[in-house]
This record gives sequence, structure tokens and C-alpha cells, in this order.
Amino acid sequence: MDPTPEKVGGQLTPWTPWLCGPCLTVTIFALHKCCPLQVDAWLQKVFTGDSVPAYEVSEQTLDLLLQLKQTNERQENYNQRIIQDMQLKTDEYRAEGIILI
Repeated sequence: MDPTPEKVGGQLTPWTPWLCGPCLTVTIFALHKCCPLQVDAWLQKVFTGDSVPAYEVSEQTLDLLLQLKQTNERQENYNQRIIQDMQLKTDEYRAEGIILI
């Protein structure tokens, strides 16, 4: 069994069985069972302290929200690396400044 869903024209085929990594269950539909849980957990994190707005739970909206989640997490990871790099450079410049004095 292929571990990833089959794509036809960039879209998942609706009856492609595949193995869902996080929960290790075989699904018949392209929309696997973990997706709503991942999206809901991400929305809870984004709307910390506020209620999560109601949204339609359909294959299309879950797919879009999952893509948004993944894009957001990649950007957060990138931003954290930039912040860490700037903090390291700040420490290095301070160390050089102390040596020059």
C-alpha cells in the first residue's frame, strides 16, 4: 500500500485507501480521520483564550485549513530561526565590543 494518497490532477482521489501516519489507521477516503483533530488543535492554539469560530467541516475546508496550518507552522519555524540567529549575532557583537574596549 502506498503511504501517501494518490493524486489525480493535483487532487486526492476520493476512494484512495492509504495509511494515516499519526494514528496508523487505514482510511478509505482521501480525507483521513486525523485531519479534523490536527486542525482543531491548531485553531485552539491560534485562538488562545478566545472561542474558535464555527467553520464548515467538509473535505474542502479541512484541506484548506490544514494547508494554512502547515504554512503557518513553517513560517513560525522560520521566524524562530531568524530570532535565534539575531540573538546569537547580538551576543557575538557584544562580545566583540567588550574585547575592543
